[in-house]
Amino acid sequence: MFMIDFKQLNWWYWLATAGLLTAGVVGYPLGFHLAISLSLVQLIHFLLQDRIEIHGKAIWQYLGYHR
Repeated sequence: MFMIDFKQLNWWYWLATAGLLTAGVVGYPLGFHLAISLSLVQLIHFLLQDRIEIHGKAIWQYLGYHR
């Protein structure tokens, strides 16, 4: 099922990324680059929001890697 929640920031990130990917598929290669850039912005935003230690072991656990 689709979950539309206008009050959640992650939903707006998803919508913008989907629009940019669609633009890339229909013939605008810049759409792919902008979608990747927006995804990196989203990653940094949520990492800072959750206060995950970038240099510590917590980031590897967050990404699913186990040593």
